[in-house]
Amino acid sequence: AAEQKGNEPEATVTFTAPSQNVDGEALTENLTKIELLRDDEVVNTFEDVAPGTELEYVDATTVGKHVYAVIAYNAAGVGKKSAEVSISLTGVLSVPYVADFSSKDTYQLFTVIDGNSDWTTWEWASYPGAAKFDNSWGNGAGDDYLVSLPIRLEAGNTYKVTVSAETDWSTEKFDVVLGQEATAAALTQTVIETQEIENTSAKDFSGTTTVTADG
Repeated sequence: AAEQKGNEPEATVTFTAPSQNVDGEALTENLTKIELLRDDEVVNTFEDVAPGTELEYVDATTVGKHVYAVIAYNAAGVGKKSAEVSISLTGVLSVPYVADFSSKDTYQLFTVIDGNSDWTTWEWASYPGAAKFDNSWGNGAGDDYLVSLPIRLEAGNTYKVTVSAETDWSTEKFDVVLGQEATAAALTQTVIETQEIENTSAKDFSGTTTVTADG
């Protein structure tokens, strides 16, 4: 099993050492080692492990989706790779931060708020790999937010935010705001004033803001 127990991007991985070999026979000697893999890379090795031992490892890693598995070894050789377990870790981000929406895993870390409850809101588009707002069936103007995980900012510092955006055909509008909570009511500080998007290829829009409190 793999789970996140706090606000930091740490996965607590727990599993039971094998008690049988690949032929289903009981293991009578300690395992030489067990490798814990994250995303197919070894992150920890347990050595001289008694069969059936409960093991735990706290893996400090990065925000996002990770896949864990284990491989056991004994005097006879290497065992089969275990079933994989996936986990998506959240946490407080630091700057500089880049949200790459070419991966759906990144999009799933964001919170979507459908402010006018019209069931038309943000979604992930596999092509071209982007966060997409489609208002084709919406009732009037959009009131929808795509909110990142918390990003650690320091009072008195000025921060620049750049968004790459384009439209398929109709003119659209957007702005960028920040706040202390992931709610529409709390997102009140403007970073990028309302912009009209008429370009049908990606274009960068930027803005700056100075924060008055740590958070």
